[in-house]
Amino acid sequence: MKKMIQMMMCLFLLSMGTPAVAQEITKEVKKEAKRLKKEGWTVVPGALPMETQLAKSFKMQAETDSHFQPKYVFGEAQSIGEFYDAAKMTASAVAKSDLANKISSQITSLVEAQLKNEQLPNDQAVSVSQVCEEFKSICEQKLGTIIPVMELQRTKKNGNKEVLMRAAYDIGKGLSTGKSFVDSKCKEKGIPFVVAMEQ
Repeated sequence: MKKMIQMMMCLFLLSMGTPAVAQEITKEVKKEAKRLKKEGWTVVPGALPMETQLAKSFKMQAETDSHFQPKYVFGEAQSIGEFYDAAKMTASAVAKSDLANKISSQITSLVEAQLKNEQLPNDQAVSVSQVCEEFKSICEQKLGTIIPVMELQRTKKNGNKEVLMRAAYDIGKGLSTGKSFVDSKCKEKGIPFVVAMEQ
């Protein structure tokens, strides 16, 4: 809970954008980096310093779109493998899967809320819900490239490598992909339904 409050404070301070705020953010980034280092996390050789990765993560969390909604959705994963590359590959795949789940859930929520207000026959409403389920199953493939925000590693006592991965994806792009998919599938099925994006 304390960590969540600190994170929210950072986001609030980031949104204010003053020099004093920048100093406070730098302080929070250093504090978080110190905690991670104490837990044994290090950066991969050749990667940006941990503080830089954390600052980028905080900054992206604070970014909003023109409707003051979060611009990015984040996926996180930890994975352990005998070798670094294997652990990284698994962590990256799990983070991407986490992103896909979050985006497909938002599309499903949008569609379900809209279906409550639409006067579609029951069989067509069920078909639209099935299209959402279909999107959930392929959302990960539709996302394409994700934005790696943070990548840390540590060595376990048995010599295995553990990778902590944090990735981001532009939520507007993800929702647009979902909308296009649902709209085109509904059109193919002859269902008069178009996803209305929130304004």
